[in-house]
Amino acid sequence: RVETADDVAAARVAVAAASEHSDPFAALLIDATLPQDAGFAFARSIREQSYDGAVLMLLTATSRGPDVARCRQIPRTGAILKPVRAASLRDAMQRILGVGGDPEEDLLSRLERSISPSVGLRVLLAEDDAVNQRVAVRMLERAGHRVEVVDDGPAAVDAVRQEQFDLVLMDVQMPTLDGFEATRRIRRAEGDGDDHLPIVAMTAHAMPGDRERCMDAGMDGYIAKPISIHALNTEIDRLLPERRRRAEEPQDGGAIAEASRPYDRGAAVARLGGDEALLNELVDLFHDEYPRQRAALREALRTGDNAALQRVVHALRGALGNLGARGSMEAAERLETAASEDDPVAVREAMTHFEREVEHLMTHLIRRPPEPDA
Repeated sequence: RVETADDVAAARVAVAAASEHSDPFAALLIDATLPQDAGFAFARSIREQSYDGAVLMLLTATSRGPDVARCRQIPRTGAILKPVRAASLRDAMQRILGVGGDPEEDLLSRLERSISPSVGLRVLLAEDDAVNQRVAVRMLERAGHRVEVVDDGPAAVDAVRQEQFDLVLMDVQMPTLDGFEATRRIRRAEGDGDDHLPIVAMTAHAMPGDRERCMDAGMDGYIAKPISIHALNTEIDRLLPERRRRAEEPQDGGAIAEASRPYDRGAAVARLGGDEALLNELVDLFHDEYPRQRAALREALRTGDNAALQRVVHALRGALGNLGARGSMEAAERLETAASEDDPVAVREAMTHFEREVEHLMTHLIRRPPEPDA
């Protein structure tokens, strides 16, 4: 049978009545997020009253952090993630009550193992570029994950301090405080405890030594921009295999754009997991934003401000990568490199080449796919 209670007081009455009628509950599901720690207090009181007939499951918002650790301190009590789905709850109950599996396995281990792979992660996305934010959020949400977005390093550090996350995606190049230093501060705050938060770096610089620099800062993984669903799934599977929920990946994997084509729409859609609507948004955004960015590039070139030029072209390179515009993206990388080396001749040559590539791209970059012939 199943009974519900709106608060702890009503639950206590129901448990007592069931005991008096020699029909105790086999399991109690208790919300761990009740105000004033009421859920944990109720669970402790159940065990202190020697009510050993029921398995206790505390419903938590995350798979890590103090809530799960506190469950371990209460005998025969475990955690299961919210929102609870029927299939995952049924599987958890079967495992917990010994229907199949190793009867000697620790109860909490069975509880943690029973968490459905379809339950999403709570992800912190630290990224300052609006286009990259949109792409990453859409990919994560399509996989059922919950995403909070911050746009600089201090905000990322504060968010981790104040809330519980299962994973952080950390852009390494952000204003005020870059991703490397933000990660170091998060790791210092963790200290030597067991509560290690997985942090995955996101960087447009796929250069030798970048991975080592990320690992040295305390990061656990590395994704090169523009991020793809396959790369994102691979890192989540590796770092959190028990919480796997994969965003849909096209079976064909997408064709590689031909060198003569400035833009391969089919490959771009495939990289975005078949999300045609998202690609349309990115195309619209590029059409809207590029004139302003081009003006900023020309102003930086005129004044010799190579630092400003690098910032603008870096953002453009990410946008072009999301579109699958290989030729323009390579031209942007060449321009960014020339600016970083403070070579005025190379910068002007690279700028000319870049503008020519993007003009060619714009003639192919349609806002919507063509309607089929009648």
